[in-house]
Amino acid sequence: MIKAKNFVLRKPKKEDIGKLWENYNDKDIAKNMATMETEKEFKKEWKENFNKNNKKRINLKLIIEINSEPAGVISLRSTDEYNLTKATISYWIGKKHRNKGITTSALKLF
Repeated sequence: MIKAKNFVLRKPKKEDIGKLWENYNDKDIAKNMATMETEKEFKKEWKENFNKNNKKRINLKLIIEINSEPAGVISLRSTDEYNLTKATISYWIGKKHRNKGITTSALKLF
């Protein structure tokens, strides 16, 4: 867990899934995602991959928690299973938390 002034970065919890979907299901997030999942697909993916790293790839997801609620996600994924030095970072935050510098600060801490 990493604590900042306005938010916390922490591991996901199963009870986060519903609130994460509420924040994720936003047209501004959808336009920046490679694919926009349905609610069923989103929840299934989170349940199946919960805190799961396989030995060949890194897939680290941290929740951006604001006021004790999950507001967004930052994730690090290796892009090459044989070379763990290559990775991508992705992130998103719910609409009511945008333009406050939270994601920028979270990325710096991450």
